[in-house]
Amino acid sequence: MDAEFATCGTIRTNFKVETISCADDMASPSLKIPRARGAWPLLGHALSFRRDPIRFFRKQSGDMGPVYYFQLFQRKIIVANDPEAVEAILIGEVQQFSRKKTYAFLEALLGNGLITSEGAHWRKNRRMMQPGFKREQLVGLMGGIQETVSNWCQRIEQGGQNAQCVDLHHAMNALTLEVLTGSIIETGWSGELDSFQDHLSTAWDYLADQRFQSKLPEEKAQIWNPRNRAKIQRAVQGKQAINRLKDIVAAIIAERRTAERESHDLLDMLLSAKDSDSGVGLNDTEILDEVMTIVIAGHDTTASALTWTFHCLSEHPEWAEQIRAEAQNLPSGHWSLADVAELHVTKRVIQEAMRLFPPVWTFGRKTTSSMELCGFQIPADCSVTMPLVGVHRHADHWEFPDAFYPDHFLPEAVQQRHKMAYFPFGAGKRMCIGSHYAMMEMQTIVARIALHFSVQMPPSKNLRLLPQVTLQPGQALPCVFQPLEP
Repeated sequence: MDAEFATCGTIRTNFKVETISCADDMASPSLKIPRARGAWPLLGHALSFRRDPIRFFRKQSGDMGPVYYFQLFQRKIIVANDPEAVEAILIGEVQQFSRKKTYAFLEALLGNGLITSEGAHWRKNRRMMQPGFKREQLVGLMGGIQETVSNWCQRIEQGGQNAQCVDLHHAMNALTLEVLTGSIIETGWSGELDSFQDHLSTAWDYLADQRFQSKLPEEKAQIWNPRNRAKIQRAVQGKQAINRLKDIVAAIIAERRTAERESHDLLDMLLSAKDSDSGVGLNDTEILDEVMTIVIAGHDTTASALTWTFHCLSEHPEWAEQIRAEAQNLPSGHWSLADVAELHVTKRVIQEAMRLFPPVWTFGRKTTSSMELCGFQIPADCSVTMPLVGVHRHADHWEFPDAFYPDHFLPEAVQQRHKMAYFPFGAGKRMCIGSHYAMMEMQTIVARIALHFSVQMPPSKNLRLLPQVTLQPGQALPCVFQPLEP
């Protein structure tokens, strides 16, 4: 979907840096942009950022003001550390920022879809896809979502201990992919889901290498170095996985073109849509890019959000009880979109989980011209990052910044807070096109599972986070879906 993906400075394993740097006059005293604390001579913040970017941004969030920069050797990256700065970038001064180069590393997988494109191409495709995410379309998707979730719960209940003891993140990845391919883009998949997940995991590993580490040209690589050999192998496997994923999705599109039945899903809409200005539909490449974007980005971000939601619920079972009580007040059978809208506690719990563990942990842009940001002069051709992992926990805007406290999202609390203190789906024209679908899907999944299971996990004293394209757990999260007594 037209979601954002995490981007920031790219760090080479040999301690060089590949980023979009600011102009050389960045260091001029007239700019008065404060530098983040903890810089080392020559290295800048490269060591601490490379070691743990999440911890780096969280610490700087409390130490620094609304705008600062951190330094990776000689390169400098501006940080928007305040809701007003974020609002200026995503809404107020959007014409002065570009995202094309920031998300270029995803083009191998997502092509020129809504996430990676901009300008006239993006406007045309966004306009053509928007009807697929309107309320009336979501009403029609509710049946498919609930049937998939109900079948999943039934399999877990009937599967015994082997089915009930799982890795939480793997389970949520499988479930969200199954939900998406049973509703918004019907595929009829069954056994292919595991294969798709495996290919996607391999592709993400490869893209993470491209993003965070140096590109390693085969002709210059030191093959004898085990680390380089492993990286080359991941690159080969990653490219193969991407090709396989595209083959799978292309086959779905080709089959749908010749199918006699109507599916009334987003893919059918894309195949028949015509641009209101030109009267021309999407070509095969455009459809492939957009379907890849919807399937991959749409399920990966949702799986991350659900993983962290159930992680939080396992540590705060009193909130799981509230969700269960709320869901028991809904009809016992099919839930309508209006029913799901009544799951207020469920929604607040999910929102709070995404505040503490935002699936997209930072957004990136590049200035197209010199501009002023919260009183600071920002040069042209400068990379700017908006770390949700910092802003979402800023003590100036949250009553309990590091605690799980869903009442942060009571209506009166939301009204008193700057609207951009929380932006998991982005904001403005580039806000995630599927945000309403994602919330509806997650509320349905969390409430349905709470009706059937108690989610139990061992305490995680030293939880490791893995900031890849989305925020992943850096370790296995063993989880038991314990069936509740009828």
